[in-house]
Amino acid sequence: MQVDKSGAYSFCYDNKKNVELTMMFTIRVKENHDGDDIEIGTKDDVDKISGQAFDLYSQFLEVLDQQERMMEKADLYKQINDKINSQLVICFYAKNVMQFAIFIIPMK
Repeated sequence: MQVDKSGAYSFCYDNKKNVELTMMFTIRVKENHDGDDIEIGTKDDVDKISGQAFDLYSQFLEVLDQQERMMEKADLYKQINDKINSQLVICFYAKNVMQFAIFIIPMK
């Protein structure tokens, strides 16, 4: 890909199948410094971008931590639900056995 003028460019990808995908690419920048030196990034620009990258990484870690807690809660709720359901099934069968026993005993 060749670019006609300097500036910010975005790469957009469409995930039509909505599956997890990992994309890796390399960008090689070949600069022509014949123009104004104003367009060349300074240390302040690099520091600003580094700070933004660190903030983004911190936010990513926070979201990841929240997702892990949500998964743990979901697992706990599933365990509680399974235990309650198994107890209800046992109570249902015990009730049916008792009703059957009460029905059979008077007939003798």
